[in-house]
Amino acid sequence: MGTRSRANWKLDAQGQYSRQIGSKLSRNGKRGQHKFRLGSDLNEAQRRERCLADLWQQIAAMSDGQAPSWNEDTLEIGSQIARGQQPVCLPRRQSETDHA
Repeated sequence: MGTRSRANWKLDAQGQYSRQIGSKLSRNGKRGQHKFRLGSDLNEAQRRERCLADLWQQIAAMSDGQAPSWNEDTLEIGSQIARGQQPVCLPRRQSETDHA
């Protein structure tokens, strides 16, 4: 599964532009697309979509012949891109130290 491409951009019920990019495994183990909400400004939403599509292409290129999928870290990066957060930062896990 890749990216759904649409020519026309419409605001959703929450007043944001959204796109389904890439796929992930749900809690019950089924594969589905992930929906990103990209904000209410059209130009910014289109820019964020391009960044997410680039990230997804990199994930797909590193998938080693398996079906590409968002993991915990890449989904966090994608979510921050969708929110327009810069720079993108991953939170430290409990098991990590400054040197890990």
